[in-house]
Amino acid sequence: MFVSLICISFFSCGEDNPVTPSDNSSLDSARFRWKSYVIDGEGYYKGVWAKDTDDVYALNSVGDLAHLNNNVGTLIQYVDFRGAYLVSYNSTTSYIIGSTRNVDSSLCRILKWNGSEFQDIPVGNNYYLYPYYGFAFSENEMWIVDTKIRMYKFSGNNLTRYNFPVPNDTNCSVQKIFFDSTAQKYRLVLLTNDSPSPADLERIYFVYDFNGISWEKVNEFRTPIYAPNTDYVETRYINGYFFTKKYGELSIYNNSGFTPFLKSNGFIFGGGLDGYSRTNIMTAGFQPDAANGEEYFLFHWNGKKWSKEFKTYPVSEGRTYLINENNYVVVDNDGVNKRTKFTIGLKK
Repeated sequence: MFVSLICISFFSCGEDNPVTPSDNSSLDSARFRWKSYVIDGEGYYKGVWAKDTDDVYALNSVGDLAHLNNNVGTLIQYVDFRGAYLVSYNSTTSYIIGSTRNVDSSLCRILKWNGSEFQDIPVGNNYYLYPYYGFAFSENEMWIVDTKIRMYKFSGNNLTRYNFPVPNDTNCSVQKIFFDSTAQKYRLVLLTNDSPSPADLERIYFVYDFNGISWEKVNEFRTPIYAPNTDYVETRYINGYFFTKKYGELSIYNNSGFTPFLKSNGFIFGGGLDGYSRTNIMTAGFQPDAANGEEYFLFHWNGKKWSKEFKTYPVSEGRTYLINENNYVVVDNDGVNKRTKFTIGLKK
């Protein structure tokens, strides 16, 4: 059962050079209209897909599919299939990658949206794998990463496995596979110390490019785990561009390193951040000097100025999902008491 809490409130435009809002005390009023829903079921959602602004699917941590349509939520539970990640390409194409439920070693299974439901499709050259992430690049092409840091390309209906050099330490995780708008090629970012020890001061990332045949390491970089006056540093990906986020600043990757790109406007970046472009970014954040203590909001960048969008919860473990240039879905991803808040924004 879903309990709907509808909150209606209150869009674009940048360069690669550092951008600082001209007036640090001013924020535009909201550019989006927002609705929030508290949804029953497990949290920690692994992929969100919106067919339109009021027809949203989300896959939770136990492989159940939540469907929100016309302000009504239903939970779709598969008896013999456990979904690992929900992958979307556009409003008509989406996949769920996973395996057979309650089987220790299972061949990869892929469900594809057939226009009315997700349906098993045949998988040629199949492998035993445990899918972890998926990234779609066309209606018939998707890259899959498994929990053992192995790469698979699903094209048409066939899986092809690709090896790529990784550190001997198994404590690694693929952060993102994306088509880099600067390099004009597929790019992969690997975090090599996914669970750093207390003594570690930095996170170490490897960058790989795909040459059409194999993945080649082309760079590596380090980010401080805790830097003076910046709290922590995280990587973020905005529709073809690669950023680091810290405290109140975004930096953009330019093939050799990071350069400052954008500062916040009196707030501190929270956990959720995504965007349609460099001039259309949505993020959670909080204002540390607010009259009522730390107040959490969603903020939007339109290439010229930040707007204060919607008062929200602390999105620390949450995600912001870009649906299209006019639509975002923000999930708190906490699942406390098996309930999760979804907040849907539609450009005015």
